Amino acid sequence: MLTDLKPIYYGALDILLAYLYNRRIFQGEWTCESTWLVSKLAASISFLQVFKSLVLLTSSFVKRSLCFPLLRNYILSHQIITDASILLQRNGKRALFDHDEVRYPICKIFLNDYCIWLQNSSDSIWSGISARLKTSVISKDSLPWPILDYEVLSKENDI
Repeated sequence: MLTDLKPIYYGALDILLAYLYNRRIFQGEWTCESTWLVSKLAASISFLQVFKSLVLLTSSFVKRSLCFPLLRNYILSHQIITDASILLQRNGKRALFDHDEVRYPICKIFLNDYCIWLQNSSDSIWSGISARLKTSVISKDSLPWPILDYEVLSKENDI
């Protein structure tokens, strides 16, 4: 029997963040890029990453959102985290991967059981995660890229 369920909740949150990024970028529409984007942004899908803390999860999401998609924006990444916090406060509980031939096995092997487990997950734990997510801020200094330098250069060059 599992004693520490946090990594499971964090894995679900990782997938939720990727889903919300896709939803915000494409304004709720599903495109041919949606499954690629969600599977790249969610390290728990693309890399089978197991997160031990919320800080590691949000850091991974911000890094991946600044690395993989076409639209890369630090403020947008933090807005997605805020969106997730708001959604989790509402106590809301897979169709995207079901219709993609390449990523269909992900749905069958990984997401179906996850969705079944999540139906019985604790709302109080999600509320706690939501509260901590609100205060979770990944600074530009903690990222592996010199973002502050890039911002200065872009202002100097009017990019």
